[in-house]
Amino acid sequence: MNTNHSVSQSNKLTYEKTPPHAYLAGASHIKCSWIRSLFCQTSTKIVEDLKLADPQPRILDLGAGEGQVSKIWLELGARLTAVDISENRLKQLKEVCKGYENKLETICSDVFEFLERDLNQRFDLVCAVGFLHHIKDYLALIQKAVSLIKPKGYFFSFEDPLYHKTLDFYSFFLSQCLYYSWRITQGDILGGLYRKMRRVLIGYKDDVYDNTEYHAIRSGVDQESIINLLKNHGFSCSIGYYFSNQSPLLQSLGKKLKIKNYFYIIGKRL
Repeated sequence: MNTNHSVSQSNKLTYEKTPPHAYLAGASHIKCSWIRSLFCQTSTKIVEDLKLADPQPRILDLGAGEGQVSKIWLELGARLTAVDISENRLKQLKEVCKGYENKLETICSDVFEFLERDLNQRFDLVCAVGFLHHIKDYLALIQKAVSLIKPKGYFFSFEDPLYHKTLDFYSFFLSQCLYYSWRITQGDILGGLYRKMRRVLIGYKDDVYDNTEYHAIRSGVDQESIINLLKNHGFSCSIGYYFSNQSPLLQSLGKKLKIKNYFYIIGKRL
């Protein structure tokens, strides 16, 4: 049975052995300039607002990864606590973020275990970038995370696939076509086809492959449930929709076709 723990451990096993170039091949929010620009513009607005109260806002980066996104927060002048389950990825993060050691704290931990600690510190912003779709119970994670956010602070998620049931047929069909157009260029075609057919005909297994693609089990991330949870905790929320694909060429095509298959959420505590 898939559990939060087994999903986390599968992610750990995968990313401990994944070199930076292999991860970046599928990281649309890092490799595709338009999505990266969207993230930078959005994050800059959030930090500028936080700086009105504190010139060096404190940010908690959950599932921080290999550092490309974390470095943006540091460049904007924030103090950053980066949490990730993989020592390998945190090692990469420290290399990417060289020069910012005095503003950076790295913690190797399962995010649920980290959030369950008796933490004294509070943060101006908790972010989850390209991360929630790797978590089984992401609503429970957000529930724990918001308790660490200061008054007037933010919760910010970015680069998660929209819940498939909320997509119109046009967006769902075309985004799937463009995804598989990219996927066949990545090798292991027979293995990928086998896993796809097995999931359709038999179901999902509690293994590394299925657990690291956990968003496929539940058909995306339920953006409306996240907004409702945040509102119930006293946050005002806004949501942005956009197209995301791992290929820069297909990314450009999908954007021109005005497909929306991914989202970001900005929640500000009132």
